[in-house]
Amino acid sequence: MWPALKKKDNIAINFDNNFWKEWGPTHMIYFNKELFNDNKDIKSIYCMYRSFDRIKLNPKEIAMALEYECGDFGEHTVLFSYEEIPNPNYCEGWNYYIFPNFDTENNEDISLYYNKLTCKDKDETYLRFLENQILNTFNLTPLEREKLRRSIGLNMEEYKKYLEKVEQLMISLTLEDYYKIKEQLQDFSSFKLIVSSLSKKIPNIKNYDIKREFESTYSRIASSPIINDLNCIYHNTRELFLENVVQIESILVPEKEIDRITYKLVETGNMERIWKRVYGSVENQDGVAVFKKNMTRH
Repeated sequence: MWPALKKKDNIAINFDNNFWKEWGPTHMIYFNKELFNDNKDIKSIYCMYRSFDRIKLNPKEIAMALEYECGDFGEHTVLFSYEEIPNPNYCEGWNYYIFPNFDTENNEDISLYYNKLTCKDKDETYLRFLENQILNTFNLTPLEREKLRRSIGLNMEEYKKYLEKVEQLMISLTLEDYYKIKEQLQDFSSFKLIVSSLSKKIPNIKNYDIKREFESTYSRIASSPIINDLNCIYHNTRELFLENVVQIESILVPEKEIDRITYKLVETGNMERIWKRVYGSVENQDGVAVFKKNMTRH
């Protein structure tokens, strides 16, 4: 689903080009005339589970975007960003992060690093870490997390202690117990009661020091060496797609609806805005990216 990285001397310098052959079709999305401006550093690469036209972005933060089809999983987008954490309007829902410091195969480290960047301090990062350990198992949305937090009715310090105990319980659950929680979790007010009931039911709860694990990972993140050359990955990927580019244009067209008598499409007299995809290539003209429309699409 996500492109693997190819390394040289233990430093990632490119995506695996075979990935684009196996998954696709893949296009560069043209929107940035500074595509060839290499004076700016790429600070992060974000892969997300949605098409480019569904993303709200600040074009000044993004050097380049790729969009590819991923079989039954739908369209995916890869963004090469000038920012470590792009605009909050569209960072929710990111699925995969590539930072200079982390091997992309270690998702827990990457997630903690992302939280470290977005949280105001270490305590808040730890709280997010606890919630991720437990609540990611049940695929809760941020809004559902907030509802669950309010339903438990504890202050933040008590809530952290409570989640530490819940995590010890979670690693002791049977599959049957897990599904029981999952089925009842939509009623957030019952979560605390379910946990209390399971605590009495499981006689030997495993001893697991989650705070120690957090401290160890957090310290390792602070001293992680560079293992991904994001600028090099960007340059190599950019050159690969200069002849396979899509420009997405917003245009106004006459609105149509089905006539209830003839069942034919008829114009309503109003206009509606749609997205039109124009296929072409990009040329470097004195450092400026110029889009060239294909005469015909093959």
